Amino acid sequence: MSEYQEKRYARITRELKKSETESWSGVHKGLQYEIKHFPTYEGRTGWTYYVYIDLEQVSDEFHKDLWLEPMLHRYLKGGTPHINYDYNKSRCSDIDWHGGITWYSKESGLEHDEQRKRVKFGCDFQHSFDEGIDYSIYCVKGECLETIDQLVNMFGEVKYYTQGDGKYRLESELT
Repeated sequence: MSEYQEKRYARITRELKKSETESWSGVHKGLQYEIKHFPTYEGRTGWTYYVYIDLEQVSDEFHKDLWLEPMLHRYLKGGTPHINYDYNKSRCSDIDWHGGITWYSKESGLEHDEQRKRVKFGCDFQHSFDEGIDYSIYCVKGECLETIDQLVNMFGEVKYYTQGDGKYRLESELT
């Protein structure tokens, strides 16, 4: 490797940080989920799971519980304003999430894009009651699937995404 290539490689590797996060994803009862495992501090690791819901998948009566109104919040007086969402007012917070919902985001469907409205709810395993517990992917996945089961029970029916035409259909329409 030339001196130029060595310097360039050194600069690139300094700028890039390799992620040590492990990620798994899947679909359960029509809802997509994602599980992440990552290093935190002092050799410890953390876990999170997220559930993605397209508004087209559920009855209109739940849309206000999914597509939340933004609130402008300043953490410091005179500080930069941030947008937050009060996900605790959503019926989704009545579902068992590990330690409660700790994440909400609008993934697509914002005013400036033409995509379907899609949201992401999630929770983490970094609470004081989690201290000293060594969770496994099997435990986290089990809790994630239980959360999805409860969401589907609350929604009544969830439409499944069909790859062929990109539409959502009820399970009864798929067979």
